[in-house]
This record gives sequence, C-alpha cells and structure tokens, in this order.
Amino acid sequence: MNDVDNEVISRDIVLLDIICHINADNIADIEFLWDVWYNMTLTRPHYDRLKVTLKRLLDDTTNSARRWSFGDHVTEQQAGISFSQRLFTLHG
Repeated sequence: MNDVDNEVISRDIVLLDIICHINADNIADIEFLWDVWYNMTLTRPHYDRLKVTLKRLLDDTTNSARRWSFGDHVTEQQAGISFSQRLFTLHG
C-alpha cells in the first residue's frame, strides 16, 4: 500500500484481511465485504463478523504466517490503535 494516513492504511488492511478470508463464490461473503467497504451501517450479522475480523487482526497469535508487515514500527502501532478503536466503537 502506498498511503501515509494511518486510518486509511488500517481500513485497507481490514478490507484485505476480509478478502483473504472470504469465498468469492459465496454471495453472503461478497455482501459482507461490500457492506464493510461501502455502507455506513451494517446488518447485525455483518457487525458481528467485522468484530471477529478486528479481533483476529489484533491477536498476534493467529495467522502468524500472514502477519501484516509495515514500513516502520510507528505505523504498525498506529494501525493497532485504529483496530482497537474500531473494535471499541463496535462494542459501544
């Protein structure tokens, strides 16, 4: 990715992670990706599924082979903060 805004980078990572975990032949998976990418509100099932995605991104022990790499440690910290804030907002 070629961006300097940490919020945009973290959003891109969320979308890329969703893409890595969906079945492109499953319409429900495509609808979930579309809702997260485009819509301002989520259905309850998509809301719950997004929380799982954010928790997975925050958990260093899962998907260790596919762990995201950042150009520097500060960007990695900022992306983690953004994931945490988004997850907190979803719990709120």
